[in-house]
Amino acid sequence: MLIMKRIDRRQFLKVLNFFYLSLVTTLFTSSRTKKCFGDYWRDNLNTNKDYKPIVLRMYNDKATHWDFKKGNYIEYIKNDVVAVLFEEGLKTFTNSCRIKESWLKVLTNYEPGDIITLKPNLNALQLGYNKNICTTPVVINTVIKSLVNSLKVQPNKIYVYDLCVNPKLIEKIIDYPVNCIGKYDNTICGKIQKRMNYGLGGFDKKAKIIMSTPINEDGKNIDCYMPKVLTETKHLINIPTVKSHQFLLLSGAMKNHFGTVRFSNGSQYPTILHNCINHAISDIYRNEHIKQKTRLIIVDGLFGAPLYGTKNYKGRLPVKWKTLGNNSLNSLFFSTDPVATESVLSDIIQKEQSYRKIASKSSEYLKLANKKGLGVVERSISQLYKRIEYIQKDVTT
Repeated sequence: MLIMKRIDRRQFLKVLNFFYLSLVTTLFTSSRTKKCFGDYWRDNLNTNKDYKPIVLRMYNDKATHWDFKKGNYIEYIKNDVVAVLFEEGLKTFTNSCRIKESWLKVLTNYEPGDIITLKPNLNALQLGYNKNICTTPVVINTVIKSLVNSLKVQPNKIYVYDLCVNPKLIEKIIDYPVNCIGKYDNTICGKIQKRMNYGLGGFDKKAKIIMSTPINEDGKNIDCYMPKVLTETKHLINIPTVKSHQFLLLSGAMKNHFGTVRFSNGSQYPTILHNCINHAISDIYRNEHIKQKTRLIIVDGLFGAPLYGTKNYKGRLPVKWKTLGNNSLNSLFFSTDPVATESVLSDIIQKEQSYRKIASKSSEYLKLANKKGLGVVERSISQLYKRIEYIQKDVTT
């Protein structure tokens, strides 16, 4: 009572408001720190029986308008629609109101100056988008633009890489002055750099990948390593596309890291991994520089190539999805769990192949990845999951 007499009502409300805001800020910061998405996924995967990873599909049927006959398919993408798909998807996935808040939830303990690395699937980019499906430039650039504009990340702190591709080709599809890392070229300079293990594309001798199946060629054992582009980064964003594969049902987020490995024999293409592909996929992904640093998986599902690598289909381009009324996927997928993500995408592809009476290839690697603690595996052609929280959101206007 004595205190109330000395403080008038207006002052009392100010004091009360101050303590309220302090409490809310403390609780929010604590919650955000404890539930940063990368850490939350890893911490709960093997300890929480009720844990259900989220796989979010954002859809807009106006995202693309290609007739599947002529022209370069990436010229038939509506950039503004993709930007909305991405921002609404990231906010929905993180349950946030602002895109900056979303990034801070995703990028565990982010500090200005941290290196953020993007790994799109740019395999065979040299063929061009008029002959081959890769992660589209619009999706890559949309992610970069969001980081630069909302989080004020400097472009020189962003790396984009695929070590199976000439970095000059990567530079041509990126709108920002980021660091592009790829394979060594065949020039004299490139051969010298390769011999010297020069640059971020070189292997880190301290980051050997433990393979459960020995890798060998011509009777010689081959060691696998992480590249310096990954050992020097703090945050990794995986941006695969949706396509089948000549040896697998799906080439997705985990298979995308075949374009990450460096080999002791100097090979710059992962063909030697195909003999043990099921084990190799999960062995590579469970390396600490991938598993511990991957903050987000954004799947470029604008088109999709469900016939890639299947019998009697020799093309590499996207095709119409008969299960979607002869349209494109027109989607972006968001998750942190690579196994759950690929479970969902495998079902989407297998449904399409079954409709076309095409025998689907193996997805055995998903069970192996689950056993190695990389995520939740659950297959359901009907896409009614019990262990995966699969959310579909149509933002078509």
